[in-house]
Amino acid sequence: TASLQDTMGSLTGSPGARLKAYFDARLRFFAEHPLYLGIFSSASFDPPAALSAEIAECRKDFDRLNVSVLTELLESAPMRKGLSVEAVVEDFRLYMDYFNLHFRMDSPEVLSPEDRLKKHEERCHRQLDILLYGVMGEINET
Repeated sequence: TASLQDTMGSLTGSPGARLKAYFDARLRFFAEHPLYLGIFSSASFDPPAALSAEIAECRKDFDRLNVSVLTELLESAPMRKGLSVEAVVEDFRLYMDYFNLHFRMDSPEVLSPEDRLKKHEERCHRQLDILLYGVMGEINET
């Protein structure tokens, strides 16, 4: 979390470019610190039930950072009428809770911690891209 917070000041460009840089920084940190990758991967994807409350407490700063990144991205562009940054963040967090649960349970292939994290980060990035830009391209009304 501290490493990512240090990176935050250097994120520039469009919301999409900043989002990509944030996910790149996350992957780069774990590539440079494989011990932390194993710990983070185990705690995120296969948490021991007896430690779930303690793990949630340890993740609070990381979760707050992720919310701040999303909030900053949402505040950098006009929102659709009827939506608020707070509502979108709240709904996205609910969606990500489901996504993370699904990701933990629906991993039939055996992946290394590095590959599992990379797959997870790629999917998270895609989900945020869909949230920010939608799913439909321009519709030509002829």
